[in-house]
Amino acid sequence: MNRIERLIRETQRNRGNVGEEIARQALDLMQDRGQIISHWPTSWDEDHYDHCDEHVIGSDGTEYRLGISSSETNRREDKTKYPDIFHLVVLPGESPEEIVPKVIDLLK
Repeated sequence: MNRIERLIRETQRNRGNVGEEIARQALDLMQDRGQIISHWPTSWDEDHYDHCDEHVIGSDGTEYRLGISSSETNRREDKTKYPDIFHLVVLPGESPEEIVPKVIDLLK
C-alpha cells in the first residue's frame, strides 16, 4: 500500500470518529437545553454489532438507538439493514449546532 492509499484509508477512518464526536457534542447541547433527557455511547461488545452508536432518552422518556454515519450512502445501506435504528449523517465540516436540527428532525 502506497503513501496516498494509507492517507486515504486513515482519513476515512478518522472521519467516522470525528463525526461521532461532533454528534455527541450536539447531543450534549440538546441535553443542556432540555431537548433530550440523556444520552450515552453504546459499548462495543454489547450494541455496536448492530451499528447503534449512541442511546438517547428523548424529552418524553422514549429511548432511541442512534447510528452515526459520515456519508449518505452508508446511511441508506444501514437504514435498510438496521431499520430499528435512527440513522444520523454527520458530514465533514458540520458543527454541533448544525447537527442539532438534524437530530430533532430524526427523532420526531
